[in-house]
Amino acid sequence: ARFDLVLSMIQDEEALVGAMEYNTDLFEQDTIQRMVEHFLTLLGEAAARPDISIDQLRLITDAELAQLQTWNDTRENVLLDEPVFRRVERHARERPDAVAVRFVGDEGVELTYAELNARANQLAHHLLALGVQPDTPVGIFMERSPDMVAALLGVMKAGAAYLPIDPSYPPERIRYMIEDAGISILLAYENIRGEDLWPEITEYAVRNAQIVLLDDPAIASRPTADPDLPVSSQHLAYVIYTSGSTGRPKGVMLQHRGLTNLVHAQTQGFGVDGHSRVLQFASFSFDASVSEIFMALYPGATLVLSPRDALLSPTKLLDLLRNQRITTVTLPPSLLAVLDPVALPDLQTIISAGEACTWEIIERWAQGRRFVNAYGPTEATVGPTFGFVDPAQQRTPSVPIGRPIHNIQVYILDEALEPAPVGVPGEICIGGVGVARGYLDRPGLTAEKFIPDPFSPEPGARLYHTGDLGRFLGDGRIEFMGRIDQQVKVRGYRIELGEIEAVLERHPAVRAAVVVVPEEARASRLVAYLIPLNEEAPSADDLKPFLHSQLPDYMLPSLFITVDAFPLTPSGKVDRRALARMEVAAPEFGPEYVPPRTELEKLLAQVWREVLRTEQIGIHDSFFELGGDSILSIQVISKALAVGIRLEPMHIFQHPTIAELAEISQASRIHAEQGLVEGAAPLTPWQQQLIERASQPSLRSRALLLELAQAPSLAALERAVQEIVRHHDALRLHFEKETEGWVQYNGGDGRMAVFSSIDLSDLPSAEQAQAMTEHITALRAELDLTAGPLFRVVYFHLGPDRSPHLLFLAHDLVVDSQSWPILLQDFLAVMAMLERGGPVQLPPKTTAFIHWAQRLQEYAQSEAVQDDLPYWLDTLSAQFVPPPVDPDADGETDVAAIMRELSEDETAALLDEAMLAYHTEPRDLLLTALHQAVVRHGDDLALLVDIESDVRMQSIAEDVDASRTAGRFTATYPVALSLPADEHPGEAIKSIKEQLRSIPHGGLSYGLLRYLHEDEAIRTHLRSLPRPPFSFRLTQSPAEWIAGLPAIRIAPESTGAERNPGDGPSSAVELEAVVQDGRMRLRWQCDPRRYSSSTLAALADEFMAALRALIEHCLSPDAGGFTQSDVADFGWDESDLQDFEDILSRLDDM
Repeated sequence: ARFDLVLSMIQDEEALVGAMEYNTDLFEQDTIQRMVEHFLTLLGEAAARPDISIDQLRLITDAELAQLQTWNDTRENVLLDEPVFRRVERHARERPDAVAVRFVGDEGVELTYAELNARANQLAHHLLALGVQPDTPVGIFMERSPDMVAALLGVMKAGAAYLPIDPSYPPERIRYMIEDAGISILLAYENIRGEDLWPEITEYAVRNAQIVLLDDPAIASRPTADPDLPVSSQHLAYVIYTSGSTGRPKGVMLQHRGLTNLVHAQTQGFGVDGHSRVLQFASFSFDASVSEIFMALYPGATLVLSPRDALLSPTKLLDLLRNQRITTVTLPPSLLAVLDPVALPDLQTIISAGEACTWEIIERWAQGRRFVNAYGPTEATVGPTFGFVDPAQQRTPSVPIGRPIHNIQVYILDEALEPAPVGVPGEICIGGVGVARGYLDRPGLTAEKFIPDPFSPEPGARLYHTGDLGRFLGDGRIEFMGRIDQQVKVRGYRIELGEIEAVLERHPAVRAAVVVVPEEARASRLVAYLIPLNEEAPSADDLKPFLHSQLPDYMLPSLFITVDAFPLTPSGKVDRRALARMEVAAPEFGPEYVPPRTELEKLLAQVWREVLRTEQIGIHDSFFELGGDSILSIQVISKALAVGIRLEPMHIFQHPTIAELAEISQASRIHAEQGLVEGAAPLTPWQQQLIERASQPSLRSRALLLELAQAPSLAALERAVQEIVRHHDALRLHFEKETEGWVQYNGGDGRMAVFSSIDLSDLPSAEQAQAMTEHITALRAELDLTAGPLFRVVYFHLGPDRSPHLLFLAHDLVVDSQSWPILLQDFLAVMAMLERGGPVQLPPKTTAFIHWAQRLQEYAQSEAVQDDLPYWLDTLSAQFVPPPVDPDADGETDVAAIMRELSEDETAALLDEAMLAYHTEPRDLLLTALHQAVVRHGDDLALLVDIESDVRMQSIAEDVDASRTAGRFTATYPVALSLPADEHPGEAIKSIKEQLRSIPHGGLSYGLLRYLHEDEAIRTHLRSLPRPPFSFRLTQSPAEWIAGLPAIRIAPESTGAERNPGDGPSSAVELEAVVQDGRMRLRWQCDPRRYSSSTLAALADEFMAALRALIEHCLSPDAGGFTQSDVADFGWDESDLQDFEDILSRLDDM
């Protein structure tokens, strides 16, 4: 087309004939077809009604009107009369011991549904005794905690509405919210007395309200039974304060029916059930927290809470998601953008909300899981629309916000309140059961924003004007297109610019103010333009404290710019767009500009420029005054780590300038070369042990055989493998035996031939499995320690009717079990990048494996390691159960092996509920059972056992971070476990737990002293001591984490033997525990010269009986207790711990 759009009209004898020519790069055929239909409708309207103005002519067709009605027919039978807390009461009756709330922190706390419901009931009875009335706002002034959840439930049960108040808010805003809401009761903790705001709150309470402390013994004396109080769906559930254009925040009143409808839709749509674990991420004072809390409690899931600092650190947040096995999480896109989408096999659903999501984020996070883009203002109960998105969908300019949930209607209306046609922008208006009652004590504003719903047959139904611009797509999804009014979203926070302007104009030195979001800032900061009242303009030092006393941090402008006059539009209004387009570089008020001086300061300044999108940044400029906040600090931490600087959120809050950060960052630099790493390093203790004990060290390898969903390009496969080998230096290792012993070398050639393909399509399918096994066995034998490579990738083509297979093979010396998820995740990421045709960019490297090995050699000579020597000598000198000798053993069988397993229910109990009783790990119970099975009753002997564990996260140097490094980060160390005869099961568990917790340096120092210490006498002495007759290893099956990766699964075919069968087990009896397909599988091997298969089977059976008895005990009501390691941070001794448990016992009796 010569032009993007051409309309041609020709008149013949009978009619006008038209044609529309369009640029196919810009328009879809369906869009043009709708445009033609709208044009014809407009012409028809004009001909039929020539006397009306153009803006009253209808564009929408009858067919589209019918379609819009169909899309809004969202009726579903939901028990709206059942408030959400009734579900908590039901769970407390039916599943009383299920964990409702888990707080992860130094003082980990869990509440079962029975405990949560009881605490909420006691508070509700107390509030009722104080005379609380239905629909009364009750303030909750506290940080996130299990008691916070119990408090909001207790308020609801009393018929009142909870009003969350964030203690971090400015005193002026807190005072205003309390007074504006007319709060008569404020719930808080005893420690509120230490807050600066306490005198003012006390003064207000004396006049108007009562402060109720949740730790008041009077509450604990109230009944735990459910209050017999009818609460209707029309009663208020909660009140949330949002930004207001008048300069004052406004309270939004939400009813129970909207909340019930929301969580019913979310739990259905997001697949949340009684087995789910939902993270509570949002601040308690924002309505996103409402969704998170009740999305978990409604179906009986576990709500996981965490201290704020763990949510603001990318590393800690990922650890939290992984360690707590979070299944459902709601995160803002700005945070998803800086987190590494590492293998999180338990994470099933991600909800993106709070700000506009991007297709790039979806590409990174949607693979293999539900990805939901959600939308909604507070006035429509959190999230009236959501939609599932994936990278394969046809892309729109912005990511669609989905469709209305059930019993909600969404209309796109023009200025005349008529429905806009499909594809035509208009204001998003929301109707249905989720619409709020209105604004607290704001009848005028309520009438303006909440109008009678002209499309609903329900009496009294109302429609909420969101002020958001959107349009319907052809399939009924909605596309969000920005704001119509002055309300904006900055870093996920909804802000009325007028509120900031009104506060600024109350300053005695300001005549007028306009606040904008600069276009170049892309919704990351606010800039205030001021006209001063007099010639002398107010300084930033004057303005910032004034604003800070009345506005939360996220509403503070980062820049203040004085102007003589504001630019105006032709109609005489302030031209906000012109102000937003003005170039702003640095604060007009602030410290004198000093450029970065050192290399470290330059790196930090570059990170700040990328995050804050500000060019000129001086070393004395404050991060927060430039527009930074807690979410942006997470981006700083992530980008700083990419250039080798390790920071924590607290660093940025405590040291908000580059000059200060550079000082504390000197000790936080991470040694992580980003190019090809070359050089030599000594073997680690585990590597030396493998070569020392294996008869043929070359024949020790691990294989992953994967079935692919579709056949990839071989060229892309080979390129992806090359990228992985270049990025993960340990894959290029080879080993040489020199005069002083073995040394490992990192080769610099990232193009070594590790990829090949094998075509088995000519073979019958019945023979292909055997052929693959034979090929893999041959490939294992070809792994050459000295020549390399020790990593291979092979593509098996099996014909058009069978899924292709992909083999990853690595020698045990170069890759451990924790490295496989990193390698596979990066491999799939590279394949996706190549398919899109974009550049390959993997996350920054962490410390290379050979550098870790070099630091390990240095650490082995440290005083800290030397101090552990007496512990290891005592361990190996203990009187232990001797190596078993079985007279029936014939020694002819190569390796006797026995398999046992727990059921899925038993495994789930072992990994979850059983751990709660004594705050243990699965390893604690497994080793307690092993001791009971091996050590005969009455024997005063220890169980001497070698334990293998991962030590990549052990701290050996300040500049070492191996979190994303592939390599062999393994340690093996002896432990002598002792128990008194016939000890009570609980006491046995606690004793073994404490013995394991007392192992110094996580066991790492044993290998360092035995293999790497410079004193040969120490090495010789440790090697002369007896080896433990038992060994234990707890690992994760690849199938468990591969389940969270897209387009691949474990292939069922055999990959052959992982080691030379002649080597036998690593000890007389070897036990390996692995979770696979939801079951704990236990593999026993023994030296056939000492044990017969029948004797080994008897030992395995005795172990299973002991383990099942321990699990059963942990699930019993009488089980439970703390140990010294649980309170180590408190400095308590045994008597303090005993006093604490006595108090808990008395509370239970009460």
